[in-house]
Amino acid sequence: MKRFLKLNLDISKKITYEQSHRKCFFQRDYVRMEWTRQKLPKSQLEFDIVQKVIMKNKKNVKKTYLIMMHQNIMMRQKKDGSLCWIDFENSILDSINDPQFGDGIRLTKCFDEIEIYGELDKMLPIFKKYTIQLEFTQQYHFLKKINSCDKTEVFRIRSKTDRNDYQCKIFYKKALNLTMEKQIEKELYILRRINDEYIQKYFETFENQDQIIIIEELIIGGNFDSYLQKWPLLSEEKASKFFFKLFKSLAYLHSKGIMHRDLKPENIGLRLNGNLENPCICFFGLADVVKTPKYLFQRCGTPGFVAPEILKNQQYDCKVDIYSLGIMMYYSLTGKKPFDSDDYQQLIEQNEEGQVDISILKLSKEGLMLIESILKPDPDERITAQAALNHIWFKTEKLSKLMEFKAHNNIKKFQFKSPQHRKSMQNSPKLLPIVLNKQSVDQSYGSPLQHQFSNAYRNSINSHNHSIFRITTLNGSFSPKDVQSFSQSLNPNSLLVRPSGISPSFFAKTSRPSQSISVLMPNIFPKQLEQK
Repeated sequence: MKRFLKLNLDISKKITYEQSHRKCFFQRDYVRMEWTRQKLPKSQLEFDIVQKVIMKNKKNVKKTYLIMMHQNIMMRQKKDGSLCWIDFENSILDSINDPQFGDGIRLTKCFDEIEIYGELDKMLPIFKKYTIQLEFTQQYHFLKKINSCDKTEVFRIRSKTDRNDYQCKIFYKKALNLTMEKQIEKELYILRRINDEYIQKYFETFENQDQIIIIEELIIGGNFDSYLQKWPLLSEEKASKFFFKLFKSLAYLHSKGIMHRDLKPENIGLRLNGNLENPCICFFGLADVVKTPKYLFQRCGTPGFVAPEILKNQQYDCKVDIYSLGIMMYYSLTGKKPFDSDDYQQLIEQNEEGQVDISILKLSKEGLMLIESILKPDPDERITAQAALNHIWFKTEKLSKLMEFKAHNNIKKFQFKSPQHRKSMQNSPKLLPIVLNKQSVDQSYGSPLQHQFSNAYRNSINSHNHSIFRITTLNGSFSPKDVQSFSQSLNPNSLLVRPSGISPSFFAKTSRPSQSISVLMPNIFPKQLEQK
């Protein structure tokens, strides 16, 4: 029998906060969850789900409503044709049962509650993604610990429902200060709104009296840094295929106005061990939305991979990720980091200057042109992610993708024209039969001689079918009350600095310049950091 790990997760304790409205960690501000006819925060062109459910009206009578959902917004249509909506993000999700209507869910946000009944199988994954759940141990088993520090722990877990393995990241509330709390809220806000092939998947969040538990995709192949330790150099062809996928995900993130700000080999996961075919970008702890009034961390990243404009305290945008990815390209093609010094202060100064010697790169002319345009110290001259994807260096990768797409379509067309395929479709009870023309069985589909639907009939059909529609841990606590343990709790995976016009001289010296350091309060800790 499989034995599972036991962890002290006492969910029987009632979650309590000083504010009477706060029912969970993420309900810091008092926000109503009530139906409103106000203008939506952004225009909703498509909906993820359109379904009929049973809910209570104002008179506390259960009625059937047509619900339309898009991300954290749930809409319904009033009798007069107008739309009303609610934002259920960060509400508490509970399972309930009604003697008349069966199983359902309850959403609780501050003092507001909404009960929903019906066939909710398709809606439940969306609710889980944008809400907070309490019953973690009823849904998952612990298998083994992956990583830990004094603030967080990362476990491999197994679902009791689908029997698949996942990764959970546990934050301990007592170890979090106000800045760390805001950082978790920001990370969760971004994770819920991204979904790309080469980005680590996020699923749901749980909470109890002592912990916050985030469920993500399990990455079993390690990271790109461990891969480079075994195979230091990539061929030009392999590098082209690998970085094309990363630029594709970057273009996706930047199209949503999101910048990662801490791209480095350690934050690129590999879904298969020793295989670069399926990478994914992990750890969005330092990610932020572009052009917000004030970033949570103005100066952040990892020395040696961070863009120069961040160290210069200049305004910056998504192009900081392009520079960091360019440093990774240089490192994987040469086996050396462009900014590498035993003296930490010298490393910061080299990184701030941003000049990279590409003469040692053994690349084609096209490859040199691309990496030169990526590693421009001036962000105005630096290429964008979308422009990088269209570069001629990636032409082989783009052509292979195009040929795969065309070949797939040609196979489908050939099968559809084949008499054998048509007969198999006719004999299949799950598919609608195709009416064959009496004159010729081999006649191609869509021929003028073949029976065609009228526009009126086609519109009647469409009217019925129309629909409106990370393996890492967070940094340690930076509370000034715990100055003695500050240097021990630093996590060597990210650099955080308060937005206060700090010069590079405040960065601490260390004997491990390839790793990062986190500094939030330079006015309090500079002496201690220099001693280290």
